[in-house]
Amino acid sequence: MKRNFLALLVMATTAACERPTAPETEEPVRSPSFSLVQEVSVTDLGTLGGTSSSAFAVNDLGQVVGGWPALGESHAFLWEAGTMTELAGGHCAWRVNTLGQVVGNGRTVVGHVHAFLWQAGTAIDLGTLGGDVSSVGCGARLGSEVFVPSGGINNLGQAVGTSETATGEFHAFLWQAGALTDLGTLGGSFSGAQAINDVGQVVGVSRTAAGHLHAFLWEAGTLTDLGTLGGERSFPKSINVLGQVVGQSETQGGEFHAFLWQAGVMSDLGTLGGSGSAATAINNVGQVVGWSTTAAGVFHAVLWEAGTMTDLGTVGGGRSDASAVNDLGQVVGQGRRAPDADAYAFLWQAGTMTDLGGLGGTGSFAAAGGINRLGQVVGSARNVAGDIHAALWTTLRPATPEEEVTVIEDAVTDLVGDGSLSDGQSQPLVASLDAATRLLNDGNAAGAARLLEAFVRQVDAFVRAGILSAEDGDRLTTAARNAIEQLSATP
Repeated sequence: MKRNFLALLVMATTAACERPTAPETEEPVRSPSFSLVQEVSVTDLGTLGGTSSSAFAVNDLGQVVGGWPALGESHAFLWEAGTMTELAGGHCAWRVNTLGQVVGNGRTVVGHVHAFLWQAGTAIDLGTLGGDVSSVGCGARLGSEVFVPSGGINNLGQAVGTSETATGEFHAFLWQAGALTDLGTLGGSFSGAQAINDVGQVVGVSRTAAGHLHAFLWEAGTLTDLGTLGGERSFPKSINVLGQVVGQSETQGGEFHAFLWQAGVMSDLGTLGGSGSAATAINNVGQVVGWSTTAAGVFHAVLWEAGTMTDLGTVGGGRSDASAVNDLGQVVGQGRRAPDADAYAFLWQAGTMTDLGGLGGTGSFAAAGGINRLGQVVGSARNVAGDIHAALWTTLRPATPEEEVTVIEDAVTDLVGDGSLSDGQSQPLVASLDAATRLLNDGNAAGAARLLEAFVRQVDAFVRAGILSAEDGDRLTTAARNAIEQLSATP
């Protein structure tokens, strides 16, 4: 287990920027309101037969989905609270939403690959657009296309993917409430859906009338060509609730660069001095991650935020690339210290990249592909038997009451340092915190809770008097109330 108590994160409730075209009633995206400590541990999710397994996604409830091969067949699984369950009829589970609905692929009784949805133990065949096959993710190859988007499901239960039509073409589809909708194309013979956000916007790729592959946005029945950075091709990877789309596009000079599309404009996110870059994910506050080549031609994981590109570096040299970012700004991915070295999974947070470790196998191969808002990471790693198994890393835990008090003390010191509080104004706050710490050290949870309640009242009084801003007051009282809640539950 890796522990870093210096990386104490106070996650105050914050609202994301407003989506320009959203109705006024849309709820803002909020990040969790509790203090979290970086502490890394890893769990081998095992298999249900066979020697290997892979995890592809984790939702905000900690449910993990993936697949494993056994007896010449691939199987889909859902892992929850220590138990792995096979999903009937599935050979791959690709994504899971916060309702516990799982999408992926399975086979029909006649052997055709179909997209499936599993819900409460029931498998639902999503059908096709008239042809033999359909797919949601799992690396399925459809027809002769070299790029087939993955598809997914949002938290409303809407699923997207790619299906064969009655004429033998492959088109993007939207499934909702039992019905499959053909999203059409940009004039060519192929389209596929990559992802869907929680307001029902779909991104994917389609051939144009000229035969070029372009990223598209589908919304309320309208398909929009997102264009390119000057070349012939563009490929989307992710869309957030603000309708911002990221991916990779060919430039006029023939290079491929990461792009951000928003409000009708595709922007080149640039490189670290090399010839290529790609954006792989965007979170709901607009942070973009991916990779770029350096001037030396080495791949490095990168973060784009507010117009600035940050090189996330590596662990011990070599290369790295980022796979995902959550709404706390935690970035995960993988790297190699040398071309012939095993991959390692990493977590980047607040300027520091950490090797997440593996399952103890020789060479310690590991790769991370997804992260939820609780800091749980999924991927694969080699175990001591030399087999590759699905893995779940936990990177954050709630702070203890003692750690919460330490955070509050530091915050009060900072408020004195920046002039928000005078030394005299801070004294009653510090006295309450010092007394609470002594009682915590003596094992008096009830007494410490009462002192922290007094601290909350003092802070509220400062806010009402205009001494402290509402934001600073909320930051202090949120941490204090978290500690009180934990202490109240102590026997």
